[in-house]
Amino acid sequence: MLVSRYGSTVVSTLSGGSHCSVKKCLKVRVGCLFYRFLLIYLLVSLSRLIDITNSFITALEDSITMNLQTHDLSLFLRYLNALGLLALDAVLIYALYDQFFKQDLPCPLCLLQRVGFVACMVALLLNITYGSRPWHYGLLLLSAVFGATVALRQVSLHVIPGTLSYGEDFFGMHFYTWAFVSFVSIILLTSLLLLVPNQYPEHESFIAFIRQPLWVRLIVAAGLLVIMVNMGAALIECGFWVCDDNPESYKLLLPAW
Repeated sequence: MLVSRYGSTVVSTLSGGSHCSVKKCLKVRVGCLFYRFLLIYLLVSLSRLIDITNSFITALEDSITMNLQTHDLSLFLRYLNALGLLALDAVLIYALYDQFFKQDLPCPLCLLQRVGFVACMVALLLNITYGSRPWHYGLLLLSAVFGATVALRQVSLHVIPGTLSYGEDFFGMHFYTWAFVSFVSIILLTSLLLLVPNQYPEHESFIAFIRQPLWVRLIVAAGLLVIMVNMGAALIECGFWVCDDNPESYKLLLPAW
């Protein structure tokens, strides 16, 4: 009896001990499997996060590169327009020099050609300040076509046999002939600029005068001064009346002028 009780107790004890060990093993195995799946999930998530981060960095680098290229192109075109403005500054400065120092007063058609040059300068100033825009180029082309038409009209008046030329010549051609060549050159160069891709910025690209490079500010200031002087010169020559066909004096100045 004692043996049997002892044996049953031992059996029950061993049986109970064995049962507890199985539960612990199951818990441990389930815990291991859970942590394995969790580790695998974390690794997969980390891999996907790395891929997404790499894609974002690549897209950001491409965007920055594209913006830098567009920015560089925009600056290049601004500076190119500034050089064009410098050329027109030189044209009108020499015209003013010929007018005031050589007493060669411009005729009405000559003044209209200066209007065409001034309008071209305004279009270039817009490109320098606000960046390239289609309507800036449109204004530039229309101004050049207007100036070329007026210049060609004056050329046609003086190529008729028996008619005299107007004003002095410059390197073998008169100013109105040079004006026609200049306006045609502006039309051709502007047409070439219109072929440049990706030159129009998507966002506002205004650059204030004070933030422009020094050499650009000097060109812009000279251009504005030339425009104002030409307006004043036309006013004192013609006054508030119709300009003379062959002007010999300034209507708003003393007869000595």
